[in-house]
Amino acid sequence: MSPSLASALTRAGVKSSFSFSNGNCVVVCRTSDGQVAVWNSRQEDNPGRPVVFYREDEWHAFELGAANGEFTYDQLPVAVET
Repeated sequence: MSPSLASALTRAGVKSSFSFSNGNCVVVCRTSDGQVAVWNSRQEDNPGRPVVFYREDEWHAFELGAANGEFTYDQLPVAVET
C-alpha cells in the first residue's frame, strides 16, 4: 500500500465508540473509488498494515447480515485446523 493511501485511510478512518484505548477494534472508511476499507486499529501506525477492501454491494450485504444478527460473536462457526 502506498504511504499516501495509508495516510488517507488513517485520516478518514472511523472506529466504534465502543472501542478501547488498547487497540481492540476495527477501523473503516470509504475510498475515493467507492470501496470500503477495513483494518485492525492496532495497525494504524503501520503504513504496510493489512487492509481489506470491499465493494459497496459487499459491504451492504455485510451490514444487512449484521443487523439481522448473523455475525454475533458467540454464534460464529469456529474454524478448526486439521
